Amino acid sequence: MKREIIRKVKEENKGITLIALIITIIVLLILAGITLSIVLGPNGIINRAKQAKEETERAALNEQLMFNEVDNYLEELGKTELPEETEAQKSIKIIFNSGDDRTITLPSLGVSITEGKYQVDWGDGTTGYANNQTIQLASENIKEINIAAVGPETHQYPEANKEYTVTITGTCTELLTYVEGKPPVGSIEQIVEIAQWGSTGLTKIDLSGCINLRKIASPTKNSFANITSFEAAFYECSSLTSIPSDLFANCANVSSFAGTFYGCSSLTSIPSNLFANCPNVLSFEATFYGCTSLTGNSIRLWAEGREGITETQGGKQCYTDCTGLSDYDQIPENWKLRME
Repeated sequence: MKREIIRKVKEENKGITLIALIITIIVLLILAGITLSIVLGPNGIINRAKQAKEETERAALNEQLMFNEVDNYLEELGKTELPEETEAQKSIKIIFNSGDDRTITLPSLGVSITEGKYQVDWGDGTTGYANNQTIQLASENIKEINIAAVGPETHQYPEANKEYTVTITGTCTELLTYVEGKPPVGSIEQIVEIAQWGSTGLTKIDLSGCINLRKIASPTKNSFANITSFEAAFYECSSLTSIPSDLFANCANVSSFAGTFYGCSSLTSIPSNLFANCPNVLSFEATFYGCTSLTGNSIRLWAEGREGITETQGGKQCYTDCTGLSDYDQIPENWKLRME
């Protein structure tokens, strides 16, 4: 009897172990199927890993292409070349408003029209001086002769408050509305546009106080070839809204841009490559002082490797009050000091 009971218990235990084994195998098979699906399925780990690898490779390729484009762009910045001028482009063209009194006076041009150095087309069908005068000569053969009146080049127009384009051809070494120690030269408030810079041998430009100057043209290859400084060139030209990106493209000999755009409160942006072809600059002091409408980024002139131009030198007050620049907080403090 005892032996029979023991035999039955053993048989029951044997049966339970077999069932457990079968269940275990089934569970393992299910888990294996799930695992295979997770690993090898369409959305499995292996496929997702392959996709992630491909996406990473594509992203790396796109990033490299972007870097290549940036490198090419930066390389091109240093290769900006201006076109050769045609004969028609060799003249300076200035647009004036004739004003209420219909009269304009040219800025200082460095030489005199009476010396035959340059010619003026006033834009209304007349050339040369408008205020010619007659003088008597003590000669039996020549009783009188018309000569240009001595004094500034002044002209009176037939219509008031109308814009006329004045064309200056020949040798013209200066374009100055301000000569140190003297009152303003020319009709500074009636200049509304420099439509063409020409190639007349300019060595100096100072259009200070041309508060209605709204636009300046791009130069041609030889327009500024003889200029070594643009100090105060557009000082307080408060109606100027933009700067041609190639304005200083052929200015390798320029050493100073101090105060060039000082007080140009309507300027809205600075071309990123504006000074790219100017490696010998020693001063950017107050270049954009008071340009309160500027937006976008500044040019990091302190980090372009010019000798003597650093975070603490060469650019004092360059960006003072240019608070609309998106990176204004990153500009070195010395470059945005206020006037003392």
